[in-house]
Amino acid sequence: MRGHLITTALAAIIILANPTAVVLSQLPISPASNSSITNVQEVAKIPAPVIEGLELYQAGDIEGAVNKWTDSVLALINDLPTITEEDTQKKETIITLLNKSRPMLSGMLGVLIQDYGKCKGYSVIKSVPHGKNAQSTYLEIKHENGSIFMKFVTLKTDNGWRINQYNFSQNREDILKSN
Repeated sequence: MRGHLITTALAAIIILANPTAVVLSQLPISPASNSSITNVQEVAKIPAPVIEGLELYQAGDIEGAVNKWTDSVLALINDLPTITEEDTQKKETIITLLNKSRPMLSGMLGVLIQDYGKCKGYSVIKSVPHGKNAQSTYLEIKHENGSIFMKFVTLKTDNGWRINQYNFSQNREDILKSN
């Protein structure tokens, strides 16, 4: 189980540090609507760290949103037990990579906001439970001139919901097919 959690955390790093998740050459998908949230019941299914980051993002605080989401991933990693020196080294490497990815992620989202305009809200495309303690949430983030799409994989721990991974794309299908 511990090895699986470390492997999962490493997968999160690869996804977070992969700049190909955003394809900046595509045109906006659809015009944004003025509605902040399309379905209040669906929002109740979104774990707190995701919503808190979305609220920061919608307020124009991209760096704050990325920090909120990345801090949640770090909290999950810090919850992992380390038994051997190798475990500790892996954990430290992951933490270093995550912290180094923050400016890159903020920058990529900043470029999208330059192209798409201010965030006008978000809606849940779908929320997929994976048992009682995990779920994938797919979102459309609506901007003045189009939408971007995000996926969050979250895990419920003894310390509350944590983000295991998140990624974004201008292409809805990229997000929906990502595992």
